[in-house]
Amino acid sequence: MKLIDLPPVPLSLQNEYRSLIEDVERRAARLSSRLHEHMRCAAGCAACCRRFSVAPLEAALIGEQLEPVSAASPPENRDDSCGFLIENLCSIYECRPLICRTQGLPIAYIDEINERIDVSVCPLNFTGDYQFAHDDLLFLDSFNHRLAELNNRYCSETGISANTRISLEYQRSSR
Repeated sequence: MKLIDLPPVPLSLQNEYRSLIEDVERRAARLSSRLHEHMRCAAGCAACCRRFSVAPLEAALIGEQLEPVSAASPPENRDDSCGFLIENLCSIYECRPLICRTQGLPIAYIDEINERIDVSVCPLNFTGDYQFAHDDLLFLDSFNHRLAELNNRYCSETGISANTRISLEYQRSSR
């Protein structure tokens, strides 16, 4: 399944997704402001931009924003960098997935089994011995839960398995 071949996303789901993204970006902006002296992220830094896959909802929303692929399209990346990375810049920045909107920030995950909080950081921004306050962390669980609910609704309406993952890369239509 390809980004550009996915069924359109209903307007109601698009609006709910936009609301989710606005909430994520508000929280990310507050953290970026709070932690600005540590943040090295800027245009041209692509350290976090690795090849990965997304759920069908985000793939469809990205696919809807893509121009038809032509001979002038960027060359396929042969390494493990994101397929939409061109000269170390995101070519889909305005419609990038939720996870890309949080890169560089200290991402916290609750490990219920071991009863602890695991933190994932970019080593360019924070050293291994940096001591985070609770308010310094971006807890993604609630945002990811909302995204999963929206994706489940999209998949239910379109007959796609909600467990499907779609690679983020330029793809030619099979039509």
